[in-house]
Amino acid sequence: MRVNHDFYPEFHVHQNVYTLFSSAWIHPSYATDAEAVTTANSYIAALLAAVPLGPALPGGLSWNPDPDSTLFAISSPNTYGNFNTSDTRYIGLRWKFDPGDPDLFYGWVAVQVNQDNAVTRVLGYAYNDQAGQGLLTGETPEPSALALLAFGATGILALRRKRAA
Repeated sequence: MRVNHDFYPEFHVHQNVYTLFSSAWIHPSYATDAEAVTTANSYIAALLAAVPLGPALPGGLSWNPDPDSTLFAISSPNTYGNFNTSDTRYIGLRWKFDPGDPDLFYGWVAVQVNQDNAVTRVLGYAYNDQAGQGLLTGETPEPSALALLAFGATGILALRRKRAA
């Protein structure tokens, strides 16, 4: 997943299907200091829509780096974990784009786990491009003012060139 649409994918999504079970993972690739929202049982939280993701989380949730750098794992039939429904759920993530970055970025990945045929689908993802600023699961943040300014300037330049031609 290239969350900021540059050349480097911040996360990779993998699925392994075996005879008795299926597992899915999201691994950080170019994202650094990546963490996922977990519940008290230390499993990745299967969040509903509109859960706030930011420096502070609602009660019972915490930011937790997995020591083997696997942020998300589910099993089907679900013998462990929190993804025991085929409804859309969100995985809360935070990371840095570069190791030297002082600020974290917050985002989510929408997934659907089909327990019957052991298939995990990534439905979408989003993040807040304002470093250190949170968002709600399922929310697609508005582009930053700087991005809108750059987009508007590009349009004005194109209009001027068209008029000059």
